[in-house]
Amino acid sequence: EGGGAERRVDERHDVPGLLAVDVELFGYQRDGREFGIGPAPDAAKKIRSVGRTVNLSVSGMLAEVADVVMDGSHCLVRFVNAGSAVRPELRWGLVLRCDELEPGRYEIAVRFDSPLEHLDIEALAVA
Repeated sequence: EGGGAERRVDERHDVPGLLAVDVELFGYQRDGREFGIGPAPDAAKKIRSVGRTVNLSVSGMLAEVADVVMDGSHCLVRFVNAGSAVRPELRWGLVLRCDELEPGRYEIAVRFDSPLEHLDIEALAVA
């Protein structure tokens, strides 16, 4: 029960604006099963949005992006300027929520399908 911090498994690290991310959607959503995939891809729903992290853990992230992303969407996150501080560079995840901060600016919470293998916050700070 509960949301946000109550559901977090791993410690979140505040990294506001520190890490650039690409978030890509491929036109399908999960159908409600933990790892099930829903409808077939729809080319009209493919989007790519760019943004920056707000906070990050090995199991998920909060980021500000330029486009609305539907809750429940399965997305591919790419850590653009992480160097060796975040591995792997690409991680699939589930969009738990998307809140409009202002027109053209959205905050998305993503839970990764599997944890990051490596996260070095100190290395990010000097990158």
